[in-house]
Amino acid sequence: MGSRNKTMLIVSAFVVLLSVVIHLLHRVFGFLETYLIIQGVTPLSPGLQLLQNLFFIVPILLLIVSFFLFKKEKHDQLPLLLTLTLTFASISIIAGGDGLVEYHFSIFMVLAFIIFFNSFKLILISTVIFAIQHFGGYFLFPQLLCGTENYAFSLLMIHAVFLILMSGAASLIITLQNRATSLMQIEKEKQQEKEELLVAQLTKTANQVLNTVLQLKEGSQESKLASRKLLLRSKKWLQVLISS
Repeated sequence: MGSRNKTMLIVSAFVVLLSVVIHLLHRVFGFLETYLIIQGVTPLSPGLQLLQNLFFIVPILLLIVSFFLFKKEKHDQLPLLLTLTLTFASISIIAGGDGLVEYHFSIFMVLAFIIFFNSFKLILISTVIFAIQHFGGYFLFPQLLCGTENYAFSLLMIHAVFLILMSGAASLIITLQNRATSLMQIEKEKQQEKEELLVAQLTKTANQVLNTVLQLKEGSQESKLASRKLLLRSKKWLQVLISS
């Protein structure tokens, strides 16, 4: 668990860093500014800028909390926090990238990373958050989601369909992985039982051999004792015969 959380903490830090880079590129250096103008993407209102800043800060805060929990070795709470970190980092990437469709691919990247936790619950949590972001964002802040207020709802449905398919694929992978792990565990237990049975049989055989050796040893000692007694009697008889 610890090594898995450490790996995912590093991955989460990378995705959050990617979010920061995208915000800097678009908001400071004017990345793709000409393309955005051609696409009809307009500057954000103060309210949307505030929301964009909120999306920017949330994954950073979640990552910091995750880091402190990892340092305190509270690993049970980390998978959920790291899942939230990855999910909101993807949302931040989309918002910081002026809602360009290309940045929506980060969703699939994040879901692929979350598979590493091998948890249906975490996949479901991330999927629900993305669904809320898409449907809520389409009506409340479309510029941070799609880049424009004129984005077709039918196109958004395509996003939703592939999000569901990706979640289904992730769940299938987890199911197959769990099944394979279970089969391996069963085989391991069977092999362990065979080994234990073999050890028990060898121990029993060794004990039988030891008992046989002890019996032979006792028999040998008894034979020696009987031979000595017989020799002593023979000497006595000889002495009696000689004296007579």
